[in-house]
Amino acid sequence: MIKYIPHQEPSEQVSDLNLFDFIDYLESCKRRPSFDQEEDLIFLPDHKSDLPKLENYLQQFSDIGFDFIIFVGIGGANLGVQTVYDALTPEKEMIFFENIDPDQNENLLKIVKKKYISGQKALMITASKSGATTETMSNFSYVLNVFQSIEPNWKERSIVTTVEGSNLDKIAKKLSLKIIYTHELLVDRYSVFGLGSLFALTACGVDTSSLLNGAKEINENLLLKDFINNPALNLALTLFSQAEKGENIYNSFIFSSKLATFGRWFRQLLAESLGKEGKGITPIYSVGTVDLHSMTQLYLDGPRNVFTTFISLEQFENNDVCDPQNYLENTEMSKISNKTQSELMTIVFNAVKKAYTKQELSFNEITLPKLDAYHIGQLLQIGMLTTIFLGKLMNVNPFNQDAVELYKEEIRNQL
Repeated sequence: MIKYIPHQEPSEQVSDLNLFDFIDYLESCKRRPSFDQEEDLIFLPDHKSDLPKLENYLQQFSDIGFDFIIFVGIGGANLGVQTVYDALTPEKEMIFFENIDPDQNENLLKIVKKKYISGQKALMITASKSGATTETMSNFSYVLNVFQSIEPNWKERSIVTTVEGSNLDKIAKKLSLKIIYTHELLVDRYSVFGLGSLFALTACGVDTSSLLNGAKEINENLLLKDFINNPALNLALTLFSQAEKGENIYNSFIFSSKLATFGRWFRQLLAESLGKEGKGITPIYSVGTVDLHSMTQLYLDGPRNVFTTFISLEQFENNDVCDPQNYLENTEMSKISNKTQSELMTIVFNAVKKAYTKQELSFNEITLPKLDAYHIGQLLQIGMLTTIFLGKLMNVNPFNQDAVELYKEEIRNQL
């Protein structure tokens, strides 16, 4: 189980903001078998799971065979999948088309074409609930054109994830592409345990049963009426309390390069869910140890407006010694020689925490025993419940994003 270590106690005033009634409401959602409230996403790892439907879709591709996946999407439809993929580096490669940067897309398409020249085959998955996101629909059309030119069976190998009646749904039906329908009430940024995401992750080799089991098991703690032993409740109360004290920037300081995309995912989740009506907490993320050499001066000696959660691993896969050939012998760096890379990461991590303590900076910790699907599922579930609890504390709807439509409308005006 993930370890959550609080170092800050929410103020008594914030603790009095009772979320227990809301937890009772979530328990009532749990008792219903259907998905008819936005909060039901919490129970997608449980009895509202899409895994039974997933088997039907996977069966359709069991005889096709494929070597890699082309994934087209942006924002919430993309980042949850990419977080799990980057953390676990599964068997089959996934190439993500998320930005509409023409040069980047051209480079990615060159990779796709080279794979086809070498005899490899792909599945192309496009994810957009609305089917009206400019970037995704542009990339869908552009990439599908290339895919059609290199893959004779492009229709059988193309899948879209959307809701019934969307633009993407209509196009897919017209072209006879495969369609995976998502829940109408499942918001993209919370959709990592939804059917479309599970299909993509399972197809590339992720153990999605373990991913969901991790989230399911930690749900028992996340619905506790306990300010200390409920990680999501404690983190939400702490962030709200520290923001009230002026620490309205929240830094996820991640000491694992493979978890860097989690920082992007959580940044979007918090920003898009909470930044409303003049309210909000500004989420950022840092990656240790790289960002110790770019941001730490500011964090340690700049304005005291940042609250930090350190996210670390107890166990890395690689335990190689740093200096097996003793190149550093007889130098002031010789103490590194007999340390493993994971030991050195732990030493640096503990040194950073001590520096934060000396500077009397606010922080807490989340520790994963190891980087696997089970614990990634728990980390994602903590992030989503924390965000939903914060929405209640801040009195904003954590499921809409009306202001985003302002720039989208301007795009449509200029097309």
